[in-house]
Amino acid sequence: MAAAGVSKFGSVNRDLVKLTLEPQTYGVFAHDGNVTQIRETYQAIWNDWFPKSGMSPFEAPGLERHNATFDPRTGN
Repeated sequence: MAAAGVSKFGSVNRDLVKLTLEPQTYGVFAHDGNVTQIRETYQAIWNDWFPKSGMSPFEAPGLERHNATFDPRTGN
């Protein structure tokens, strides 16, 4: 799902879905390499960060955010 954050919903096209997420504490992780190396970042989060952090994952959507410098042509 591609999404946009909003503070409230207005009228929405019938083909779109409204999804409201409950407030939670989220871990935010940066991946600075090529998108082909994203697996290593996820492995580090699940295999290293979670066990060492004392935090527990909860059942909720994962969010991925691309910054303005991301180039989808090169994956960098």
